[in-house]
Amino acid sequence: MGGTKLAIRKIVMHPAEILEQSCKAVVKFDKKLARILDDMYDTMIEFDGVGLAAPQIGLDARIAIVDIDDDFGTIEMMNPSIIETSGEQTDPEGCLSFPGLYGEVTRPNYVKIKAFDRKGREYTLEAEGFLARAIQHEIDHLDGILFTTKVSKYLEEEELEGVESE
Repeated sequence: MGGTKLAIRKIVMHPAEILEQSCKAVVKFDKKLARILDDMYDTMIEFDGVGLAAPQIGLDARIAIVDIDDDFGTIEMMNPSIIETSGEQTDPEGCLSFPGLYGEVTRPNYVKIKAFDRKGREYTLEAEGFLARAIQHEIDHLDGILFTTKVSKYLEEEELEGVESE
């Protein structure tokens, strides 16, 4: 009964310099990148997150993943950029790098992004609602922007009903 060994990485906690800097573009789409993506997925699941960005595991690279347990499955984004947004939504957000901290954040309700997959193929993706929020939260990480800079109001644990950390 051999399975693949899970590789859980340590989550970088705030305050850490890497969380507040812009990350370097991914230029090599190789086995090492695939391993990082697999580790990021295992780590995100282990810590019950819906998204994870490379700086959150100490890597200076424009790599992020999102999986909100919907039909999209796991979305892997290398060098993602937002090309279009519209609408508005205000909802609670949390972050694996800020355990136990939650706040209301307003973001566009619709997002269209351009990114590369693990094989270096470019793609575009459109998302709305919670998925759009999760994607924007992770792309912010790659630009050194923390959700705490966008919080309009911090929330107490008991004000939260099933909020997922990103």
